[in-house]
Amino acid sequence: MYKFEDITVGENYVIREARRKDCVQIREMIKDLARVLGVPGNYPEYDVKTLEINGFDTNPPAFKCLVVEYKNRKTNLNNGFDSQNENDCTLVGYAFFFYTFSSLSGKEMFLEDFYIMEEHQGKGLGTKLFDSVVEVALNTNCSNMAFLVYDGNPVNNFYKRRGAINQTKEDKLHYCLIEYEQLIKLQQKRVINGKTIVEK
Repeated sequence: MYKFEDITVGENYVIREARRKDCVQIREMIKDLARVLGVPGNYPEYDVKTLEINGFDTNPPAFKCLVVEYKNRKTNLNNGFDSQNENDCTLVGYAFFFYTFSSLSGKEMFLEDFYIMEEHQGKGLGTKLFDSVVEVALNTNCSNMAFLVYDGNPVNNFYKRRGAINQTKEDKLHYCLIEYEQLIKLQQKRVINGKTIVEK
């Protein structure tokens, strides 16, 4: 089984696999990304426990996540020494992804979120994080990596420089979604008096 090795970026950053204790900060970054993108509504719609269960208690996990950790070395003036421990670390970016399987091309990776906090941008962290996701995709035998990008998002150029193809434009493919409430309606429509109705 492939194990991602930590990558040090500069003096203060490390890219590593997410741990259970990171879920609180990951959820906050998901919330901030939704705000930055102008996504309407209150996202994410789930709590930290849901992230923990689906990322660390489910086998295989429903998602994987790489995080960018900022190691903030603090000086303990009272004791006269530098301290460096887990409590000094803050997450400033993440890449959230999961695996799918295509009947046409086999195992694929879907990159759901890719985010670096604004104050930590411009330091090469985005490039290193993206390269790390590519490494995971290749080492887990994925045939490709897919993702959605909001129209007008500046990160579009970042992806294009890396060879991303706009499938809506090139292949005339459209991403469709049936939300939970509609799934319930579809199920209820087919069950009357405990009997399943087959639609012709």
